[in-house]
Amino acid sequence: MAPRVSLLLSFILSSLLLPFLSQATSSGPSRVGPFGHLKSFGSFNHLEGSKKGDKREGIQKVKQYLQRYGYLSSTHYSQMGSDDFDDALESSLKAFQTFYHLNSTGTLDAPTATLMSRPRCGFRDHPSNSNSTINPNYSYTSRIKWPRDQMDIHYTVFPGSQPEQPIRNGFDAWAAVSNFTFERVREESRAVLRVKFGPIDGPGGALGSASTSLSYTDATITLDDTASWTVGAVPGSYDLESVATHEIGHILGLDHSQFEEALMYAYFGDGVTKKLAQDDIEGLRSKYS
Repeated sequence: MAPRVSLLLSFILSSLLLPFLSQATSSGPSRVGPFGHLKSFGSFNHLEGSKKGDKREGIQKVKQYLQRYGYLSSTHYSQMGSDDFDDALESSLKAFQTFYHLNSTGTLDAPTATLMSRPRCGFRDHPSNSNSTINPNYSYTSRIKWPRDQMDIHYTVFPGSQPEQPIRNGFDAWAAVSNFTFERVREESRAVLRVKFGPIDGPGGALGSASTSLSYTDATITLDDTASWTVGAVPGSYDLESVATHEIGHILGLDHSQFEEALMYAYFGDGVTKKLAQDDIEGLRSKYS
């Protein structure tokens, strides 16, 4: 009986602790865990034209979206569940528009609603990390910076039904422009980085997410197993190599770029491929110079 009681107690403790662990990771790189139970936000186009003072069904989803991606803090904000378009929402929407080079109107205009409706990376934006006055063309870098004696990264891949070569190509792309080296290992115990396919937030939502510990011994890339993946540019599907390379960039310490031509731009289009742009390369080199 003792083993059964022990297992039951472990399950209960895990259930109680999970919400607190999710909150603890939300301020850093976006982990799959906190988002695994969410559904895709879907389209915001039906809310186009919403502005401060309005109350429309679905406005709370705009707040939740901006909170999830780093523009609206829910810590001291009691109106997260309301459909009132208030000052806090207007301010956070302006910050989002500024980051993505949209007109900073604070109104959910057509370009803003359309961008927010596109599939994207689940990693949070960090608009407060902007170093545009110093390096205006560089991707913004986060607190992640691998020590020089740990830049030979062992990784393992759990591809499931997806081809592995596009993922390897992503590692090769970063290795070619940096001092990082990457080695594919079969034994999970030897890997500090795991690449896997799994649920994030359902169809139409985040295509991928990345996280790493500050000790650089436990990094994970998750690629959405509900997405329609392809190799190359196929309408209606997403290029696996492009998204995998993007998520590897986060593992190496890059945040999202403001520039659409950059691979580290958060949003992805179907039927297109992207390679490392100068913005991505200079961002990484600047970080490790």
